[in-house]
Amino acid sequence: EHNDRFDNRDTVVEGGWLGNQRGALPWQISAAVSSDPDFSARYRVRAAATVRLNEGSDAFGTTLLSPSLQYADYTTGSVARLGFDLEHYVAGTALWLTPGFGLVRDEDGDNSVTWALGINWQLSATVRAGALLVDGAETENRVTTDTRSRSAYLHWQATPAVALRFNVGRHDRRNAYSRENAGISVAFRY
Repeated sequence: EHNDRFDNRDTVVEGGWLGNQRGALPWQISAAVSSDPDFSARYRVRAAATVRLNEGSDAFGTTLLSPSLQYADYTTGSVARLGFDLEHYVAGTALWLTPGFGLVRDEDGDNSVTWALGINWQLSATVRAGALLVDGAETENRVTTDTRSRSAYLHWQATPAVALRFNVGRHDRRNAYSRENAGISVAFRY
């Protein structure tokens, strides 16, 4: 990932591993590093697992819980996040909801609560869309501040191996500038 902000440039490289994806307790780990960080983390590590809370029924649907832990080291200090994210598949529909809750400890030792609410819709066998509202702490330019973010995406599985994702977002940071973004990404599975 390469970002340009205020004439500063950061490049972040991330790798991860997904394990036990077809088992009862799928998990993932990842690590990221930036060689010369102006505003990104020098390094970041993350671990998460997913547990099925219920099998679902014709009336209720399936619910998954994914606890996660993330630690990021910035030049100004470290930021840790403990998260609890849900996926609820609404019975009889192609909709699923993604509420989440997190606790963040920033570089100053201050604690804050974050929350998120997303909605996703499988429009066809190859196209899905979604929107997300997040209120919580965001660390950027080595400063953690409360941020309200709104974003939307469109995902197209062009072939079994190639997917395209289009996204837009707006991030309103308290006592700081707001930021808008748009992106296109290509994923290739081999």
